[in-house]
Amino acid sequence: MHIKSVTAEAFGPLVNETLTLSPGLTVVHGDNESAKSSWHAAIYAALCGRRRGKGANKLEDRDFADRRRPWDRNSWKVRCEVRLDDGRTVTLRHDLDGKVDCCAVDERGRDLSSEIMYDGAPDGSRWLGLNRRTFAATACVNQAELLRVLDAADELQTDIRRAAATAGRDETAAAALAALKKYSSDHVGLDRVNSRRPLRRALDDHERARAAYDQAQRAHQDYLRLVVESDAAQEAAAAAAVERAAAEAANDAAERLIQVAEGSLQRRQRSLRRRHLPTRSEPRPAPASPESPELARWRCRCRTLHQAAPAATMRSPSRSPERWAAGSRRPTFHRCRARRRKICRPRSTACLRPPRRRRRRPDRRTSS
Repeated sequence: MHIKSVTAEAFGPLVNETLTLSPGLTVVHGDNESAKSSWHAAIYAALCGRRRGKGANKLEDRDFADRRRPWDRNSWKVRCEVRLDDGRTVTLRHDLDGKVDCCAVDERGRDLSSEIMYDGAPDGSRWLGLNRRTFAATACVNQAELLRVLDAADELQTDIRRAAATAGRDETAAAALAALKKYSSDHVGLDRVNSRRPLRRALDDHERARAAYDQAQRAHQDYLRLVVESDAAQEAAAAAAVERAAAEAANDAAERLIQVAEGSLQRRQRSLRRRHLPTRSEPRPAPASPESPELARWRCRCRTLHQAAPAATMRSPSRSPERWAAGSRRPTFHRCRARRRKICRPRSTACLRPPRRRRRRPDRRTSS
């Protein structure tokens, strides 16, 4: 593992400063009070972080906080960028004050904190087979703390054995990678069109599912459009029903008005007809139809009889043939034996002869 750079956002006297380390050996030198020890502590804090577990902090943790906390700021943050042996580049970020914003993220944005979690916080020394206590006792030794190795000899021995065992297992890493590659080829496969491995089948199933999903989305959009059209049609039908009811009411009102107007017109016509009817004193107009030949012959006959007969035998004007127009009935007179008076009875118009006079029989009593 190689530490590429360390950035002190707020750490002791350092504010937003970055120290870049070379791949080999890096020597930091300077005058007294030039922040050499601060950079040394910042490298340790950026790689290992602080304990975030339950319980009170230990004496060395409280002493570290008192000595390395920023002088004029509330925040206490530091980060570093490391390159692992497998080629991954990881950025470790630690919020030493709040202990919340602590993570380890690779270049793809994946969180790797679970791989190096120790005492509730990410610890980069776990990739070396150590922890923050053994790392501070071995790889991070201050100038006046060389004898601290004697205090943690048992734990240091355990961690050295674990690191040695891990180094021994690393020799078979190539074989392990080859086994993983073979397993991936057999049980996963490649992303090729002619492949029959599970990866290709899964991709085909995904494409079919995507097509079915798109079709379902289009069908859903059509359904929503039809729902909107149906609502609009129902509203239009309701409006048409209201208009129809209004039109029927107007039609009924118009029919009633027409009936009232017709009744008024009929009453007016009857009133006008009664006003313009001829009275009895007025002469009756002559018939407009032409005179029939029978009536003409009868007129000639009557004229001849009137000329030959005396004036006493002339017919009364009421019985004149002028009143017997074509199509009218000629009155016929007969005697009622009971009351001894003449009764006028209408006869057919086919007979246009004047009534026959009966001869008065002579009274036998007077003649004798």
